[in-house]
Amino acid sequence: MENIRLFVIVVAALFIISSDAKLYRIQINRNNLCTNSCQAIVGTASGLTIGPISDIKKINKLLGTINVNGEDRVECCRICELPSIYFFWGGKIFRIAAKDYIVRYVYHRTNTTICLSGFLGRNLKTLDWILGDAFVGKYYTEFDMENDRMGFALAK
Repeated sequence: MENIRLFVIVVAALFIISSDAKLYRIQINRNNLCTNSCQAIVGTASGLTIGPISDIKKINKLLGTINVNGEDRVECCRICELPSIYFFWGGKIFRIAAKDYIVRYVYHRTNTTICLSGFLGRNLKTLDWILGDAFVGKYYTEFDMENDRMGFALAK
């Protein structure tokens, strides 16, 4: 039996103490949201980025989405033209490209693909934003519960 060695390599990780986990700003096309800081969590339970309804309406308007039966859609051929969204958190800037935040959905019966905005508006009582799979997929996230902190590194 071969000896197995495991190596953990973390490059350019940022740890944010959860008691000071304020999201300081969100920017899209030089438009700023959450300018006075807001509460945010990173979660794996949601495939979407959830934020206040008024902010999400602004984002989806800037993306040029069209609402069809309650779904904010964008033409799939436009993904490469859509702007990146920047999250300013813990003194660092986290960039999410359109290919990360647009959700492709295939209707198997008709073999057609639609593209949906990965942003969902909800007015939450205890916090402002939930950064879901678009964020977690782009940035490796380490939850260090023992030391009450989170770490982020660009996923490869």
